[in-house]
Amino acid sequence: MQRCRAILKGRDSLCDGTTGLYFEKPEGFEFKPGQFANFTLDSAIATDAGGSTRTLSIASAPHEKDLMVAMRMRDTGFKRAARALPIGAPFLLEWREEHGHITEQMLTRWLPDFQVPVFYIAGPPGMVAGMRQILCDAGVSDDDIRAEEFAGY
Repeated sequence: MQRCRAILKGRDSLCDGTTGLYFEKPEGFEFKPGQFANFTLDSAIATDAGGSTRTLSIASAPHEKDLMVAMRMRDTGFKRAARALPIGAPFLLEWREEHGHITEQMLTRWLPDFQVPVFYIAGPPGMVAGMRQILCDAGVSDDDIRAEEFAGY
């Protein structure tokens, strides 16, 4: 796992109830579109039972100067703290890279227990069917899988 500090540069209301957080891109930080990272509050502000870390998708493009993540601003300790932190506050940023097709082995590196989450799959029909099969083969109940197919990619 790679780690670095990301400094909060700004906030912006993207739409009703959604806020963009902008961070200075750490030197040498490279990512692919759609990649996510763990953002940890680097402060003593109390959060909630969910802790001080959230996994967020990076919404900015890799060539952009800053990193941006978008968050629905529900009433959680982490989001209250993120909203209250001053510009210049540091976050710890952690990420792992995976390349290739999604397999059961890849998923087990990220998910310790397949029985806990509800899985949401969205994409082209062939990808959705393949991912559903991987999850079913791993013992996930069909009741815990939601899927949407989008043709035309």
